[in-house]
Amino acid sequence: MSKPRDVLTGPQIKFIECLLRGTTQSVAYKEAFPKSQKWTDRSAASAATALFARPHLQKHYAERLEQTRLHAAAKTEWTRERAIEMLSELAEKGMNELSEGKLTMSRIIAVQASAKELNLMHGYNITNVNNSIVAQVIISGEADLED
Repeated sequence: MSKPRDVLTGPQIKFIECLLRGTTQSVAYKEAFPKSQKWTDRSAASAATALFARPHLQKHYAERLEQTRLHAAAKTEWTRERAIEMLSELAEKGMNELSEGKLTMSRIIAVQASAKELNLMHGYNITNVNNSIVAQVIISGEADLED
C-alpha cells in the first residue's frame, strides 16, 4: 500500500527543517539525503529545486515557517499585560515615594506618564479631567525634596 502523496517522508521533513534553520536548498538536500553528499553542487541544487516545487512540501514548509515565526514572536512579544504590570509598578513606586517625601521632579513626570498611559490602555482617555491641581500640590512641595 502506497503513502498518500501529501504525507512527507523523513528526509523531506529533514529537508524542510534545514531550510527553516537557514541553510540553502542545496545544503539542506545533501543533509537530508546523505547519498547526495558526493553529488556536484549543481546536481544537488537541481534536485532540491525539484523537491521544493512539490505543492505538499511547500504547504508543509509554509505551515512550519508560520509556527516558527509565531513561536519566536511569542518569546519576544511585548504584551499588553506586561506593559500594564510595568506601568502599574512604576506608578505604585512613585506613590510610595510621594508618601515618604522622596519624590523627585523626574519621578513625578514618570508617574504622570505611567498613569496617562495606563488610562489610555484601559480606554480612559477622557480629556476633560483637570489634573493640574494635583500637579500643583506635588510641585509646590518640591523645595522640600532632594533630587
